Amino acid sequence: MAKDTNQRHRVSGFRTAKGSMYFVHSDDTTTRVKAKRPEHQDSGRKDKSLKTVYLTKNNAARLALPQGSWRIVDNFDGTLSLLTLQGNVWRAAESAHRVPYEITPKTGLIPLELWKPELYIQAHFGNAIIEVH
Repeated sequence: MAKDTNQRHRVSGFRTAKGSMYFVHSDDTTTRVKAKRPEHQDSGRKDKSLKTVYLTKNNAARLALPQGSWRIVDNFDGTLSLLTLQGNVWRAAESAHRVPYEITPKTGLIPLELWKPELYIQAHFGNAIIEVH
């Protein structure tokens, strides 16, 4: 684990497949500068995340945000769970329960920025990382 921690502090940022730049801070947060693209009108600097983790493509798909009410829970064991409101009960589907994440950005992984702590209620899945600095 110490090797991963040392590597994490050496990473200053990364670029994603659609050109967005992320700046990595020492507290595991990121600040994204969204690339200008014709299909989006909201390019530019975005709010600093409360937490950013990195997912394989398959694990990002397991946490795909549904319509309706949802929460992302950090299980504090290197996994996240996606809860959805079913009736009056919050539940995680088996496929969205204890989804592993990494704390270091690497080429090919997908950044997941999270805001609003405890039960995260705001999230942004980035595009695949293509370059790490």
